[in-house]
Amino acid sequence: MRNSVRILLGIILTVIQLTAIAQPKVVLVTGASKGIGKALVLKLAESPDLYKVYGTWNTTLPDPKDFPGITMLKMDQTRYVEIQQTVGIIRKREKRLDVLVNNAGMGVYGPLELLTEKQIRKQFEINVIGPLLLMKEVLPVMRENNFGRLLNVSSLAGAVGIPMMDVYSGSKFAIEGTCAAMEGYLGVMKRSDGTPWNLSCQVVEPGYTRTEFKKGADFPGANEVPGYFSKSFQAFEKRLEEGLSRGQDPAEVAEVIKAAIDDDSGSKVFRIQTRQGVTRYLKEHYGITLDTTGASLVIRPVPVMQKK
Repeated sequence: MRNSVRILLGIILTVIQLTAIAQPKVVLVTGASKGIGKALVLKLAESPDLYKVYGTWNTTLPDPKDFPGITMLKMDQTRYVEIQQTVGIIRKREKRLDVLVNNAGMGVYGPLELLTEKQIRKQFEINVIGPLLLMKEVLPVMRENNFGRLLNVSSLAGAVGIPMMDVYSGSKFAIEGTCAAMEGYLGVMKRSDGTPWNLSCQVVEPGYTRTEFKKGADFPGANEVPGYFSKSFQAFEKRLEEGLSRGQDPAEVAEVIKAAIDDDSGSKVFRIQTRQGVTRYLKEHYGITLDTTGASLVIRPVPVMQKK
């Protein structure tokens, strides 16, 4: 009798596990109405058996016909109450949230001393505080289901300080530093029964991408750039314009992020590059050796070798 019960319980447990595996991953992508975010949600929505896709928008109401198979939610990520409402809606509908892609962001460009207090605060509210609060809200949901992926769209400007991108680089460095600290414990934490939580936190570093990112950016006023900055700032604006026009296709970046979402292995790199050649370019032009995997940023326990 006892053996029969054990066999039955084993069958039930196996069915439950297989059902969980068969469930599509519930994915939330912020800033999904355009650019990289839009390319990503459209790519994921091509496989409804693998992903249940939610996206957020803020300023312009998206046409549902442009987002087939995607649930688009209004969210201003500078408002904590809207972050809580968005996560609450998904939690109520799906009973889980497997992947958060913190993609929404904007750029404030120019020398620090020429920027207003409002511009500086805006940069960090959108690029840092909002994503951190989102991770804070989704982690308990992920922990309930013993699975979660936190993917934060950073930038090459989060790996090296880009002149004239002072506070933008600062905001991306802040995200990468926070995520590196989190990954140091999320990747090794275990439940009371000794099983892993299956949580991870990573950053994705695109360079220039062919999007409308510049349209939403802030710059010093035309009459606020003094002569000693004018040449440097004009050269920066030219490089920015050329870089965005010749940048990486958002669909290529989306493919890289999708690959990270699909990676259920236990050995993930912390820092994900979206384009080849970045390391060589930085080395040849600036003498910078970039840690492309971010291994030097994350403190992980060294495995204890067993004595023979």
